[in-house]
Amino acid sequence: MLYGYVAPSNYDPDSAHQRAALSSAGCSVIIEERESPKCRADRNELSNFLRTVQPGDALVVTRLDRVARSVEDLRNFMDSVDARGASLRVLEPSIDTASPSSAAFRAALNTLAVFEMTIRRERQLDGIAKAKEAGVYKGRKPTINREEIAELFRQGLPHSEISRRLGISRASTYRLYKTLAPETRPREKA
Repeated sequence: MLYGYVAPSNYDPDSAHQRAALSSAGCSVIIEERESPKCRADRNELSNFLRTVQPGDALVVTRLDRVARSVEDLRNFMDSVDARGASLRVLEPSIDTASPSSAAFRAALNTLAVFEMTIRRERQLDGIAKAKEAGVYKGRKPTINREEIAELFRQGLPHSEISRRLGISRASTYRLYKTLAPETRPREKA
C-alpha cells in the first residue's frame, strides 16, 4: 500500500500541491501534519505511521526535506522504515529505497552524514574560539562548588563520601582533588 506524507513548511504553509502530487503518484492514504514540524519529535502523524506500517508498504513524499531536517535524521528515518519492512519513495528527486540503486544512495548518504557532522563540529569550534577571543564565551558555569569540596577534603572525608554527600561522581572528586593547590590539599587516603 502507498501512503503519502504531507508536512507543511514555514515558507509554504499551503500543502495542496503536495497532496495533489501524492494523489497523482497513486497514494491511497495521505497522512498530513497539522503544523510545520521543527524536528522529528514534532512529527506526530509520521510517528503514528511508523508504529502501524506493514511490511511491503511504502511511504511517499514529494521531497526529502518533508521527512528529515538533516542527513543524519534522514538516515535514521530510513533505518526505521527499513526495520519495519517498508520503503521510502521520494518524488523529487526520484528515490526509491526498495530499488536496487538504493544501496548506492545509502552509501552516499552515509558519506554525506559524516561530512555534515564534521563541518558542523568545525563551525562550532570556530564559533567558540571567536567567542573566547571576544571575551563572550566563558564556558558552562561550574555546577560543583570547589570550596565545599576542598573543605570536605580538609575534614578528611574520602572521595566516596564526598561524592555521596554532594551527589556527584567519584571521578569528579578525583579530578577536583588534583586541581587543589598541593600545599592546601590534604594527604589522600587510600
